[in-house]
Amino acid sequence: MTWRNRTVTASVRVRSPMSTPLPRARRRALPFALMFCLCAMANGLIAADTNDLATQLRQLQEQNRALQEQLRQQSEAVKRLSERLNDLERGRENAPAASTDAGTSDRSTQPGLLTRGLSSENVVLSGEGGLAFFHQGSQGHFPNAEFRVDEAKLFLDAKVFQDVYFFAEANLITREQDEEYLELGELYVDFENVSRLWGQDRLLNVRAGRIDIPFGEEYLARDAIDNPLISHSLSDLWGVDEGVELYGRWKQLQYVLAVQNGGHPLLRDGEADKAVVGKIGYDPAKWLHLSASAMRTGNLDVQKDQFSELWFGGGFIRQLGAAATTTKFHAELLEGDAQFLWPRGHLKSAGGWLRFDDNGARFSRRTVFHSSAPATLASVYLET
Repeated sequence: MTWRNRTVTASVRVRSPMSTPLPRARRRALPFALMFCLCAMANGLIAADTNDLATQLRQLQEQNRALQEQLRQQSEAVKRLSERLNDLERGRENAPAASTDAGTSDRSTQPGLLTRGLSSENVVLSGEGGLAFFHQGSQGHFPNAEFRVDEAKLFLDAKVFQDVYFFAEANLITREQDEEYLELGELYVDFENVSRLWGQDRLLNVRAGRIDIPFGEEYLARDAIDNPLISHSLSDLWGVDEGVELYGRWKQLQYVLAVQNGGHPLLRDGEADKAVVGKIGYDPAKWLHLSASAMRTGNLDVQKDQFSELWFGGGFIRQLGAAATTTKFHAELLEGDAQFLWPRGHLKSAGGWLRFDDNGARFSRRTVFHSSAPATLASVYLET
């Protein structure tokens, strides 16, 4: 008897998920789901691009504002430089002595004596002189064909503190001196740009000490190194006196106002009455400078003051009445100036009026004076 084992194999069929068909509803929703995903991704990309664009626009705006601020600062710097060049062309209109800072950096940024002590940065020692040969007729000042040192001066210019300067001038020889001796010229303390305290540049500056009488324009170019001609004008108004001076500029306008002793003595004042001097300048164009000056000498004492500190026409203003009856005298002056400035030459003209009076025999005199350029009544200076 034979036994046979029968093995029954049961097989199970497994269907792949991919081959399983989706329900019809899901198949219809699948494209919409894909489209939603794509839109969400695109919206994210667009939002990121929009943020980047806004950031770039803000950066461009900030750069534009920075460039505009730099342009404004540069425009102001160019304006200040133009004003300084105009001052230099008019010959030290508002700068002490020879405007030693003409080709240097702003002196206000340099250390002063009170912060650093004596050094070449805050003290400038300089000088100027003129050598001449004069030959005139027998009635002139130089009838013997003279070689002479016509002028010799020493200058000390020191920065004391920020915008505070000290200036001193020693006259070794001047044409007006009759004797060979040392003479004090200007000596003052200069408080520059006081108006900066309330935000106005160069509107107010103050000088105190022994200063030039700010009448007319010729005194600004009277030194030999500044005068293009050999001689001075016929009126030749100038002087140095003790007092206080205010000066400044606003746009095309400049002004000077001074109150000074008026009398000639250096150490004492013979009268309480003071000299008052004022000048207003105007520059309508780079080639034209106009100014008007006025002055009263104040009452001067014949014995104590002797004569005025103002030089006019070859001598100091003094009493003209009889010495026995004259004890006081005074003078008033007006002057108008016009200067035409070209790159290689200039023409300067001045005209004025002087009234003199004293308490003696009521001596009174009025004088009208005029000059064109230094030296003669009709002379034009041209550089070659």
